[in-house]
Amino acid sequence: MRLNFGPIKIDTKGLPRIFQISVDPSHPGERTTRVSILLSGDRRADVQRWAARLGVEVSERETRPLFPGDRWARRAEAVAEVPGFRVTVWTRIAPQASAAAQVSS
Repeated sequence: MRLNFGPIKIDTKGLPRIFQISVDPSHPGERTTRVSILLSGDRRADVQRWAARLGVEVSERETRPLFPGDRWARRAEAVAEVPGFRVTVWTRIAPQASAAAQVSS
């Protein structure tokens, strides 16, 4: 599948599966359309493969738990931005998965 968001073009062949795509069109006075691509897996490596295709780095941050005992307390994301569009590919990951990925790098 080919995704086109203005000048950002992504051929998804061979990339990890998408769970959901949401597009938030720019609001009056704001000129950036925000695209969020949530991956179906829970692995940082999935986001890394997308990041490589987009030519960007992966970042991580703590997230608010969705429920008590939520195992996926971190968010791995790759953000590509050009004038007019911001595309974020992300997934929630477990903290131990994050630590293991950093050790193996």
